[in-house]
Amino acid sequence: APMHVSKVAHVTADGKPTRVRFEIKDGKKVRVAVKSGEQING
Repeated sequence: APMHVSKVAHVTADGKPTRVRFEIKDGKKVRVAVKSGEQING
């Protein structure tokens, strides 16, 4: 069965789930983990 996107979470390097926010860095829109503040590559 398909899974809704709201049931999926990004995981930080230490294995904890986090939400994602967007920031503008060097004129580009990048994804950033809310809990740790680190940039998510992808």
